[in-house]
Amino acid sequence: MLPQCDPAILCDNPQFKILHQQLTTSILNPDGSTRALDADPLRRHVRAELKKHQIRAAKRRILKRVVCQLPFDLKNDLPDELRDLVAIIALYLNHPSSSANRSKSDGTTYDNDNDADDTIALLEPDLSTFRSQLPNLLPAIRIKLTADIHHLKTLANATSSSHSSQPNESHIPQHTRSDSRLRPLSLKATSFSSSATATSQSLLSTQLSSRLGTLRTLQTVELPAAQRQLAVTGAEVLSAHTQVMERMIQVLERTKHGSLARAGKARAEYLAAVAEGLDGKVKVMQRDILSSIYTPETVDALQNYRKHLHDTRVRLEERERKALKELEVYEIADSSNYDDSSMNRAGAVVEIAKRYGSLVKEVEAVRMEIRRLGGNI
Repeated sequence: MLPQCDPAILCDNPQFKILHQQLTTSILNPDGSTRALDADPLRRHVRAELKKHQIRAAKRRILKRVVCQLPFDLKNDLPDELRDLVAIIALYLNHPSSSANRSKSDGTTYDNDNDADDTIALLEPDLSTFRSQLPNLLPAIRIKLTADIHHLKTLANATSSSHSSQPNESHIPQHTRSDSRLRPLSLKATSFSSSATATSQSLLSTQLSSRLGTLRTLQTVELPAAQRQLAVTGAEVLSAHTQVMERMIQVLERTKHGSLARAGKARAEYLAAVAEGLDGKVKVMQRDILSSIYTPETVDALQNYRKHLHDTRVRLEERERKALKELEVYEIADSSNYDDSSMNRAGAVVEIAKRYGSLVKEVEAVRMEIRRLGGNI
């Protein structure tokens, strides 16, 4: 396939445009071959033989694909035994040894000839059964090929602008000879009627020609324009990316790696060090103040005062216990003298004690008030 040239280049270089047109129209074929060689009879013969072999290879590939699809197609109503047999044959066809065996028959030698022979010997009963069951498989193969042809025609006519309706399905004859053998080379064009074949070929060739023209237009005109637009868009994207990177660098310089950020960080570290120093000084001052206040003499005096308070508390608690005991003695004496009204007497004693306590508190309050006013008692 000749490479396409940008129309802008052809417009800018008229002489090159003339040379390009001469090469593509007079000297070279679209596939890159020389037009002068097409007139050679030997080359024509070789090309015809090559085309025949390509057709035979295509038929083989199509038939192989159809046979490999039969076991998985539930619409063909094949028996389970026959379906399993076809599955085994499909595995054999997809195995590399089958290709090696066919190449060996053509005269090419391989290193795995023994493996291929072992495979053929192992599958010989299945191959014989498959050959005998070919007449039963032909209807399913024919239906599968008909469906594929219909799908191809549908796809060919789906986007066609010249043909709006789908072509009729080609009818394949359903009668086969009972002794026919399924061979890749035995698929003849006689399966279709001559008129239907000619119509299908003309429709497909017309559609392919129009689509090739459209594809060439896309390659020569629209594709270069799209590539240029893509290049412009890519340049704009790169420019935007450059601006974003510049802005990111500026932000990093200002916030993290710049002189202002470094100065702020140094200032913060300096203030942290100053704060630590002040904290140490405050702790030293606190210890000095405590040492100046709590001298050994002061500590001894406080300890002595603490002992005095403890002794005073013990004496007061002892006096309280003695007073309670005396009250209990008075209560017992009163209860022994007045048996009839013992409960009233006990209540009277308690009331007298409470009254005495309240009077003592009032006396102490009056004394404190007199002292506050500056009087002497």
